[in-house]
Amino acid sequence: HVQGIGAGGNDSGWVTVPEPASAAVLLISAASALLPRRRLS
Repeated sequence: HVQGIGAGGNDSGWVTVPEPASAAVLLISAASALLPRRRLS
């Protein structure tokens, strides 16, 4: 479950690969979308 990532601690021990991977992809895609805009402005 996604909440396991936010909670970290206990859940982080058994969280599966696709869950943190998908979260990382979302963060990277969001950062890559926001950073260029900030640099241009």
